[in-house]
Amino acid sequence: MTHGNLNAEVSVHGYAVLRHWRPTTQADEALASLGRIMLVGGLDEVQVISPKERGEAPPNTYSGNFGLGRFPYHTDLSHWHMPPRYLVLRCITGSHAVSTQLLDGRRLIASRGAGVLRRTLVKPRRPRGGRRPLLPLLQSTEPLLLRWDELFVQPASAKSLAACELVRAALQALKGRSITLTDPGDTIVVDNWRMLHARSRVPPGSQHRRIARAYFSELYEYAP
Repeated sequence: MTHGNLNAEVSVHGYAVLRHWRPTTQADEALASLGRIMLVGGLDEVQVISPKERGEAPPNTYSGNFGLGRFPYHTDLSHWHMPPRYLVLRCITGSHAVSTQLLDGRRLIASRGAGVLRRTLVKPRRPRGGRRPLLPLLQSTEPLLLRWDELFVQPASAKSLAACELVRAALQALKGRSITLTDPGDTIVVDNWRMLHARSRVPPGSQHRRIARAYFSELYEYAP
């Protein structure tokens, strides 16, 4: 996608890729033109993320748990009752050897069954606001909200544990799409309620990768 109806593209495919999009524009300015950025407690509106060894990152992060290894499929901030609607990743310094992997959650729903996912309850590993609310893997919002995370949520019962094991097995069997952010301005817009995403392993020589990340509550109709 180079220029067009961003909402329509994301609605149909669950994501959109903008190649060489406004490469000389600062990340915060470019991303702000895409939609309404959400404020996430403790984070800048636009964060710059980079690969880190396990010991270099806080233990409550993916890098702190997986280091330079592959990140498993997940949806961001799945321990929230209403996670951010959209996730946007924009290349600052790219790498041909590291990819963002996307998997359409509709395939997972078809594989495991919407009813099963609605009845499977998880809870945040740590309290949020002093509470650990029970959250369904598939939430009956409009559109549907799919959540999955092996790190920040945990099954709420033995029955949910068995269902989560089946979800994990399904994710290992399903094949997603790999997208590399190689050039400044390369941008992925992801429906965080629908798509699961992961990061490939970071091989030696690729730790220079720098990605700007932001969360959005809504997208503007067109990519400027």
